[in-house]
Amino acid sequence: RDWSSDVRIKNQRKEKHMELLVKFNTYQKFTLTLPPKGTKLGLILKTNKTLGNMTEIVDVVENSPLMNLIPKDVCIVSLKAGAIGFVQPRTMKDTVESFGKVQAAASKQLEMIVAPNGTTSA
Repeated sequence: RDWSSDVRIKNQRKEKHMELLVKFNTYQKFTLTLPPKGTKLGLILKTNKTLGNMTEIVDVVENSPLMNLIPKDVCIVSLKAGAIGFVQPRTMKDTVESFGKVQAAASKQLEMIVAPNGTTSA
């Protein structure tokens, strides 16, 4: 049995599910170009324990290269880039490591899907 094929199919299904949630305005999708490795992103992150320990973007600092490109008070649901593939970070450490891998790669384009943090009203 080819387990890698099963994993690939499972990830493709998760990715399609994310796209549907974006389409129906449950989630939002952003495509960003990250700055080179060594450049701080200027994101204030925290672990949102209410939403299964997802990484929450609490704020984007004033001089961040991502200022006005992504919202605050949202949780990161998934990340997708050539350097990391499609991932759903389980911890803040996973999220930060994924950002670092994309920043170190030749293509710094990152697709990020975010969800409301559970406290903001629609």
